[in-house]
Order: sequence, then structure tokens, then C-alpha cells
Amino acid sequence: MTFAFPDFAFRASRRTVSAALLLALALPSVAFAQGTPVSGGTLTWGVETEPRTLNPQLNGQDKVELLLRNAYESLLAQKPDGSYVPWLATAYQVSADGRTYTFTLRDDVKFTDGAPFDAKAVARNFLNARNPAYSGGSQLAGLIAHVADVRTPDPRTVVITLDAPYAPFLTFAGRFALLSPNAFGRPGLKAGGPDIAGTGPFILRRYVKGQEIEFAKNPDYRWASPTAGHQGPAYLDRVVYRFLPESSVRTGALLSGQVDVIEGVSGNDAARIRQNPDFTYRRALNTGTPYSLFLNVDYGPTQDVKVRRALLEGLDTTGIVQSIYRGERTRAWGITSPIDPLYDASIEKTYGNNPTLANRLLDEA
Repeated sequence: MTFAFPDFAFRASRRTVSAALLLALALPSVAFAQGTPVSGGTLTWGVETEPRTLNPQLNGQDKVELLLRNAYESLLAQKPDGSYVPWLATAYQVSADGRTYTFTLRDDVKFTDGAPFDAKAVARNFLNARNPAYSGGSQLAGLIAHVADVRTPDPRTVVITLDAPYAPFLTFAGRFALLSPNAFGRPGLKAGGPDIAGTGPFILRRYVKGQEIEFAKNPDYRWASPTAGHQGPAYLDRVVYRFLPESSVRTGALLSGQVDVIEGVSGNDAARIRQNPDFTYRRALNTGTPYSLFLNVDYGPTQDVKVRRALLEGLDTTGIVQSIYRGERTRAWGITSPIDPLYDASIEKTYGNNPTLANRLLDEA
């Protein structure tokens, strides 16, 4: 059973709109109104989700990507059509058998703690990720398990060999954030934080648990992804994310000028913001998997496919989404977002809100 998608609102001043545009690197799927970029200033977000870890490799929270992508980057970047282009790499090749990936690295990148970005640094990241003491229990553990060998034939080349062909590996390479080799000797590595350097356009400077996280501009930044709308150092001096888990509190902070941008606007608050000429309201579909309810197919009544189908047919999911979110969310039909290149639109409106069929299926179960 799948549900819906988020939205954003921000104060429509020239400063804020221009500043928001600079976050295109961290927000490839969110569109903001464009203006003439202005150097300097601070952009303050009100966000729903506080990180459980500031280590981007161990992060399992999708919304935290919004924060951590400011400071940490990957070998590849994903384009809107689902394909991948080099980012911290200049090129990549895949062997005919689908097991060996060769990455050629950029020579103009450095970590924000001064450590060189080279093949040894990249290899260290992949090899460390294979250590169960580091990645055990995280999403990373399952993904990195396919990596059988990492070689560095020269300072600009990394060769990664898998134990078998693994189709999602490019997706993994586009999500796997690379840390400074100095990070792996830090006692707080798994928790992450200001001591863990990346290569991003901003540097994680300060984290106050339960309150906010602050990123400062990286003045040396010159290696933005080809998918980014701006190349070179950010125009902003700082980006601050305040942790405001309650939707009404985020909306109040925006309306009172305490923050410049909020995400996750509730259906009750959306009309207030949309009707206010001082603010701009934007909706954007999530990538990946929408909010979902997964049924246990190995235990209890839901082992029976007819019971599972009955639950799907008996629910008016469209009505539920409309009632709760006041028309401000998009009803999902499957486990992938409608903007996913592999989304199958033919499943839409093929099930649900059919109590007669649901009762018949339960009688047959």
C-alpha cells in the first residue's frame, strides 16, 4: 500500500529565491523560481527530520540527504532520465561481463581538510565500507557486500571488481559519499560531524543536537556535477538547517521570518502559504519508494495472497490521501515514484475501493 509525496515553501524575496537556486547541487529534483544570483548571506531551512548519524555513508534517512549532500559527494551523478555521468570521476567503464568497474578520477579535487583526492583515498572508502564493524546493520552493508576487490593501478584510476554482475552498482556509486582518508582514524567516524571532511561546496561546521546544523561555504570548490545549475563556489556563505519536526511549527517559523525555506508543508497549512504573495509554494515528487505499508507474506493471515489483495481492494487509498492531505499529496500506486524512469503507469487505477471484490476474496481465502 503506497501513499504520497512532499512539498516546499519559501519566502519569495530576491535574496532567498536566488540563494535557494544555489542548492541545486543538493536538490536535483526540486525546482525553485530563478533569479539573479547574489553573493553572500545565510539561507535557513526548517526541516522535519534530524539525522540519526552525520556520517553520509551510514545514513539511512532519505530526507537527511538534503543536508549531507552539501558537504559530501560521489563518483557519479544521476541525471533526470536515470542515466549517470561522471562527477568526482572524469570517466567510467564497465567490463563486458558486468563485474568490473573502472573509474578515472578528477585531478583538481581535494577534501576540505586538505587531504588529496586520489585513488588511494577512494579505495580506502570502499575497503573500509566492507568492514562489518563499520557498516554492519546499515543499508551500506548489503550494497558493499558485492564488492570483491578494489585496485589502484595509478593515482587517478580505481578498479572495482564485484563477485557477480550487480545492476544497481552504478546507483550505489552515485550515492556512496566519499570521506577524507583522515576520517577513518577519528573516534567519532560512525557518528559523523565536523571532524569528517568531504569534498562538497559546503563544510559541516556545527551541529547542535535537537536544534540545528550549520554548513559554511567551501571557497575552493570548483568541481560541481555536470547536472548542477551552478559551477564554482557557492554564492551563499552559510546554510543552516533547523530541526522542526512539527509541521505547524515549521509553518509558523516561515511566516514569522525565523526561517527562509521549509519542507513538508501540511495540507492544512498549504492554502495559507499559497495564498500569501510573500511566499512561493512548490510541490515535487519524491524519487525512490513512496511512503508504503508492506505486508508480512511469511506469517499470519497475510501469507495468503487473497487476503493481501482483499486489503488492497477494500481500502479507498485515494480518499484517505485526499482527506488527510487536502489534495496536497499525490496518491502512489506502486513501490516506485511516478518520476522514476522505470515506473509503470499501467498499474494506476487498477485496484482499490472495491468492497464487493474484497469481501469475495476474503470468503475464498
